[in-house]
Amino acid sequence: MNFSQSSAEKAEADAGRLCPACGERMVVHSTVRRHYRTEEGRKHWIRIRRLRCKECGKIHRQLPDAIQPYKHYLAEVIEGELESKEDAPGGPDARTLVRWRSWFTWARGIMEAVLVSIQIQAMGLLQKLYGEETPLAARRGKGGGWLADSMRKSINAGYPAYIPSLHSVLG
Repeated sequence: MNFSQSSAEKAEADAGRLCPACGERMVVHSTVRRHYRTEEGRKHWIRIRRLRCKECGKIHRQLPDAIQPYKHYLAEVIEGELESKEDAPGGPDARTLVRWRSWFTWARGIMEAVLVSIQIQAMGLLQKLYGEETPLAARRGKGGGWLADSMRKSINAGYPAYIPSLHSVLG
């Protein structure tokens, strides 16, 4: 998996990077090491850029789409497990799968709301709000990449990526 960006891609990303807390421009602050796990459970390390808001001073990590906030496994692994009806051998353990499924049960409503909101804004048509298929269901039906894309949009819209109390309840 290649997470590196060209300098042109970094400059483009920096130009449009606004603070989710206050909406002001952010600048590169530092980098930090972050690990992720593949489908086989192997651990890999990458460097994640940290951005600091020039206005409010808050620091945010700039995660690649393939890595979900507060999750160690790649988005495609989580997505595969959420779509699967049975546990894959050699993958995440059963407790991790229970946490992921519980998290997704909670996050599904937020992702649906964000995607509907974006759709309404983009199309300007309220009558498209309630159709046969919700935006999240449509994305899930089109194959891979739906989890990373939907969560990125949710987080960028200011919605949380996890429930702190859920982690303590599920252990």
